[in-house]
Amino acid sequence: AIVMASHPEHLRHGRYVVQLSRASLAQLFCLEFFAAQTRDEQLAGIFASHDLPFLGMSRWDRLLSVNGYELRSSQECCNMMKELLSVVLVLQSKNRPSTEPVPQPKMESLPPLDMMLLTITKEILENDTEFMLTIRRRSPKLKLDLPFNKSLSKSKDHGALLAACDMPQLEILAGDKLLSVNGVRSPSEKTLQQFVDTAIVMDLTLRRSPGMGRPPPSKQLGTYLQPYEAQAAAHAGVEEVCAPHVVCCTPVPGLGY
Repeated sequence: AIVMASHPEHLRHGRYVVQLSRASLAQLFCLEFFAAQTRDEQLAGIFASHDLPFLGMSRWDRLLSVNGYELRSSQECCNMMKELLSVVLVLQSKNRPSTEPVPQPKMESLPPLDMMLLTITKEILENDTEFMLTIRRRSPKLKLDLPFNKSLSKSKDHGALLAACDMPQLEILAGDKLLSVNGVRSPSEKTLQQFVDTAIVMDLTLRRSPGMGRPPPSKQLGTYLQPYEAQAAAHAGVEEVCAPHVVCCTPVPGLGY
């Protein structure tokens, strides 16, 4: 599993707490929030963008704190989520508003991380250069980031979709060629985006060109942590309240974490 979550624990005054953990800093927490502002451009609140009943979350539920820290700006929210592998979120139900002080969750008594939000399995195909990734998520409303761009080169890959960057959490390297998605061969950017927006299960077939020090797919199986992430993980306990990012919020568009 790449992203895990706890079941929600309900507190007093319409508050509830959810814990999330990810295997890599390169992977979003899959949640999406938006920020609302007052007329004088002060932060009115940070709110959930979607109904996610398995997390007890409804659109317009307000995010009150991250790892016990009360948020004062959307940028602060983004910065908090960027370098943490595990977060504890306290939210306020939209149906039970309250002005009571934000509670400090008891970290030692939180429900276990036993809910898989995002998982990946991998199968090596032909000649040790093609491989299939099966990505499963609990809901299509969980944000999934798959940056692929159309190749502009004059080679045989002209027009094909190539990975725009390394995605270590998915074991994809920049330049890996997308051959098919859910059986659709040579998909367009629009087709890929439709699956990203709606599919719970995605089967991606990719090809990796050997050379230039690029390991074949079979050698990529194993760890998701990069060296700098291993160091961050050592300091990213749930009690930590410093550290600058999961995508947080902008005034109107939603931001994904």
